[in-house]
Amino acid sequence: MRRLIYLLCPILWALSASSTLVWAQVPKPPESPQQSSVWITRINPPIAVTLIPGNNVRFLIDVEYTLTVAEGSVVLYIQGAAIHIATDVKKITRGSGTVSFDVTVNIPRTRRVDVITALYTANAPTTITDSRVFEVARVPQN
Repeated sequence: MRRLIYLLCPILWALSASSTLVWAQVPKPPESPQQSSVWITRINPPIAVTLIPGNNVRFLIDVEYTLTVAEGSVVLYIQGAAIHIATDVKKITRGSGTVSFDVTVNIPRTRRVDVITALYTANAPTTITDSRVFEVARVPQN
């Protein structure tokens, strides 16, 4: 028994010492820094509405954003499958907030209308976007 204790003590001591060392080396998960973001929180008409070519449509859009740099802008793009329809820009400053867009457009002959919001910082390209897609009715050509 005494011999067993002499054999086990160094092993247990090594295990207890190394477990502290191993535990100290486990990386902590990085704190998730707040990132800039943009998202559409309200859109009218609802995306379930099929748009009709030739009709004027009033888009009311609320967008929430978080901006982590001093200044930027939220840009609204309304575009058809291969045609630009409208653009509107709202300047924003660091922090979180809401901007609203009120844009009336004439719906062209197209397959779809994309409503895209993009958050820009400085004059750099962006990947911070949110979008909704509307179906456009097919109208027979004369």
